[in-house]
Amino acid sequence: PQGVEYRIEARLDEAAQQLEGRARVRYRNNSPDTIADFYFHLYLNAFRPNSLWARTDLSNGITTFQELGPDEHGFERLHSVTIGGNAVPLRYPFAPDSTIVGLQLPQPLTPGASVELDLRWDARPSSVPRRQGRAGRQWDFAQWYPRVVVYDDEGWRPHPLYRQGE
Repeated sequence: PQGVEYRIEARLDEAAQQLEGRARVRYRNNSPDTIADFYFHLYLNAFRPNSLWARTDLSNGITTFQELGPDEHGFERLHSVTIGGNAVPLRYPFAPDSTIVGLQLPQPLTPGASVELDLRWDARPSSVPRRQGRAGRQWDFAQWYPRVVVYDDEGWRPHPLYRQGE
């Protein structure tokens, strides 16, 4: 198992209908591998049009998230990731689905080494409850912060979120 520590500060802005967050993630590479890339889950992006979840549902005749308007869909927007104060470019390997974001580490992470990543993001659950949701002043946040993807003996497991599981 890899070592992951989160220090998160978040604020819910009800007027803007979103959560604003920042975090420091400390990741220790406990694997025997040298790691050059890094991945986060942005699960709230599943609850919006054109996510893998919404497109898969649509192919089965379910239009729940595909028809949500801009004020109704959920999102998790990662505004910045910095390592050592330097901005790191982000990439979305399953675009237009944005439930997985990747980045290249400035220096490969050798076995036993650690890296600290500073993140800024905002998030909003969709108006349709499904693991998350919002209605009036009720906020059901699940998976509301960028979560490090699992790295195991087969490497990274960057799977987009869809109806049948995280």
